[in-house]
Amino acid sequence: MESPTRARRARAPRRPAGGGAARAEAGPARASLAEVIHRVSRSITELTLEDLRRFGMTVPRWSVLTQLAIRDGRSIGELARATVIKQSSLTRVVDQMERDGLVRRRASRGDSRIVQVWLTKDGRARYDDVVPLAVQRVNRALDGLREAEVELLGSLLDRLLSSVRASRR
Repeated sequence: MESPTRARRARAPRRPAGGGAARAEAGPARASLAEVIHRVSRSITELTLEDLRRFGMTVPRWSVLTQLAIRDGRSIGELARATVIKQSSLTRVVDQMERDGLVRRRASRGDSRIVQVWLTKDGRARYDDVVPLAVQRVNRALDGLREAEVELLGSLLDRLLSSVRASRR
């Protein structure tokens, strides 16, 4: 049996190269794709949350830990963009994480007006404890895809995220 996603893709009208009119014609297919992306994201998030709760983590806290593990010492604004969490909400998350000893804040050496967020030893340890579970969860979700498909999906989602961010400007 053909998957609903593949069926939708097969029925979607072909889009000629360029032109906004062609994009308008493909609206229902694009809306359907957005719904699939949302459902996949939500499903993975719900499963991951089960693992995170065992470590006293939430998805926003995990997002902050992950981004700081990738590049420590980010400003709140940088973290907000990287985690796609509103800056006001992120400030509260970082406040709680600092209270719990997972991160610390300090003024930037280059510009004392900018406050940077850094992982503490406990924050790094928590990240190291949780990351294998998160990786395992994502790997299980991707089991049905070949490696080339995973790479293509990653590339396409990166491009889509860039496009979404550009459309906000």
